[in-house]
Amino acid sequence: MIRKTLLFKELREMRWKLTVGMLMLFVTGVSYPFMHEWLVGYMSSSLPVELLGRLGLTPESIQALNDFTFATFGNWNAKNLQQIGTILAILLGMGLLAGEYEHDTMSFLLSSGLGRRTVFWSKAVAGMTGLAILVWIPTLAIFPASALAGQQMQHYRILGATLVTFAGLAAFFALSILLSAVIKDGLKAGLAAGGIALGLGLLGVVPDISDYLPFRQMAAMPYFLGVASFPWLTMAIFAALTTLLLVLAYRTYARDDI
Repeated sequence: MIRKTLLFKELREMRWKLTVGMLMLFVTGVSYPFMHEWLVGYMSSSLPVELLGRLGLTPESIQALNDFTFATFGNWNAKNLQQIGTILAILLGMGLLAGEYEHDTMSFLLSSGLGRRTVFWSKAVAGMTGLAILVWIPTLAIFPASALAGQQMQHYRILGATLVTFAGLAAFFALSILLSAVIKDGLKAGLAAGGIALGLGLLGVVPDISDYLPFRQMAAMPYFLGVASFPWLTMAIFAALTTLLLVLAYRTYARDDI
């Protein structure tokens, strides 16, 4: 069902997305250990109290940022990995099928003896592999960067939290592929998926539902803080949603007349 040559072809074609995405994640995540002390000191001593209030920060929350492990989680899992990762997940998925339609290469691809099942799942696995590379290499690089910066993690629950974040990003990737199969236009599919993600993010200001929305669940903060066990149910829901979206995308693609 998976053709290695097609899988590696897709990975080669997404190399610039991977390179730029990796650079963005390294700048925002791996550089943080070297900036932690300066950033906390600047916020606590240089920013006016009124501005801190507008940013939703209190002296107590600034004090909490002195905990390097918590501050790293806040910068990475609860912020940059989610935000940048969602954009990258959508970018990886939106062109996998639509790109072939836009360049009139889908018929040629299928005429080479590859079935639609092989084409779809090879592309999907390639995209998921690219997403895993983008998520896990910068995450793991945070640990040696912390040691070089003279910082120390108090525990490693950030890795478990990252696994949950990755599961959520995989769902956005699958959504992007589905929209790519339906719309057959990469840009429009990406904008549609981005609009859905933005809408879900804006709903986070509604107190009654914010705890149940994907971005809050992707952070896995109760688990990270040690007040809850690992969120297996959340992982199962994200996995089921990703599977459902991929199956719908495949069926849409398989029924399409080319």
